[in-house]
Amino acid sequence: MADADVPVTPEPPKGPESTDRERQSARQDAEDEQRRLASAAAGAGLQFAVSILVFVYAGQWLDRKFGTDPLWLLVGLFVGAGGSFTSFVRRLNAAQSKPPSKPRRQP
Repeated sequence: MADADVPVTPEPPKGPESTDRERQSARQDAEDEQRRLASAAAGAGLQFAVSILVFVYAGQWLDRKFGTDPLWLLVGLFVGAGGSFTSFVRRLNAAQSKPPSKPRRQP
């Protein structure tokens, strides 16, 4: 059996101080996770907006160059939105497929 070869480290005694530290650590972990999710959402929103704007401006430039007023603007709008949405869905699927990483805290 491989479990018998693993040394067991004794846990420190649980008192009021260790319980408070555990609660503070759990609260800090929850706050860190909320910050991580908020920054990921903000990044996705910013990427979505910038991508659409870049493709819309490129469409406007093409429309001025070729004299096809709304055609390339609309193409740019849909390409930018479609690409951003696809990227967002891929990120969401990747985030759901792996468990959230929690850094270990040193006491």
